[in-house]
Amino acid sequence: MTKRSEHASRWLDVGNRHLVVPEPGLDGWAYSVFDSEIAPDADGRPGIGARGSRGRHVEVVPDLVNRFAQLAGCPEGTFPLAVRDFAKEHGLLSLCDHHKLIGHAPPCPFLSNGSARMHQWNSFESWRRYSRQVRGILGVIANLQVGETGNPDDWAAIGAGDPTGVTPADGLGDEALATWKCGAEPDFRFVAQILNGEMDTLISGSGGEPSALGREKAVIALVIQQWIWQSRAFFAVDWLQEEHYGRPHLRVQGLDAALAVGLAKAVQDDLFICGGCRNPSTNDGRGKRASRSGNRRSYCRSCGPGRRFAVAQQKRRQRKRQVGIRGTDSQTDSQPGGLNASDTEQ
Repeated sequence: MTKRSEHASRWLDVGNRHLVVPEPGLDGWAYSVFDSEIAPDADGRPGIGARGSRGRHVEVVPDLVNRFAQLAGCPEGTFPLAVRDFAKEHGLLSLCDHHKLIGHAPPCPFLSNGSARMHQWNSFESWRRYSRQVRGILGVIANLQVGETGNPDDWAAIGAGDPTGVTPADGLGDEALATWKCGAEPDFRFVAQILNGEMDTLISGSGGEPSALGREKAVIALVIQQWIWQSRAFFAVDWLQEEHYGRPHLRVQGLDAALAVGLAKAVQDDLFICGGCRNPSTNDGRGKRASRSGNRRSYCRSCGPGRRFAVAQQKRRQRKRQVGIRGTDSQTDSQPGGLNASDTEQ
């Protein structure tokens, strides 16, 4: 049988047709992205909106979660432009009027800025909050994979994934207003409660008191499950009829669903803390060895080989200075009238 496609699978036994399928990954996943632009809402709050009635299909890039998490480190002055550039390539989050992921309390309506030109809108505050949370999730996973507990700052960012001080948008009906208080309640409150030992019932079943590592692993699993639930991450197979050969696409609903699945996959992949920017990074180059050995002298793609070389040069200069200082001290101590000699004379 002649292979007539670029599918990564291949026939091994033509008679029995045994098929070897590669490990599932993000390659080939797709979702729709609409044109976006910076625009405030009716109250003047800065944000970004999606316009147009027809979007384009984009594939989920392998480092999508990484790119989104890196937004958390952008300065306030450049953050809106960074979000705009990211949204043009990867789309907007699906947020509701509570400024949360759309699936947190169905059937919440999509958040809008009141413009007829835009069918979807995100506040920059939401992007800052969720990008910090995603970076915190990756950081905790990277620590847990090498047997260390998560950084307190990362856990604080995860627990702060819910909006604060959000007021109901104009135009909500009486029924929506009646459920507003319930819908606006924090969904990630359980993070601090479990870490403090207040809600062990959510992680019971393992028997006995969980260790610190076991407790944090259970919490991070619940956090990722919350992302999967709130983003409504389900899949559909998209295989065009005119494509007689070739691989189908797994469709997800949008950016937030792709991030949720990427976070779930990050638990299985090897993560590491970049030795340059100190940010968590998904498996890239030396990441697998770094995670398994606990070696933190590995660098993300942004820092790259240049940063690795600069750090190596800096450490080499430090070693030379240390050797020079020790050599000077040893010569001074051994000379007549040196430190040892004066001590002896006294």
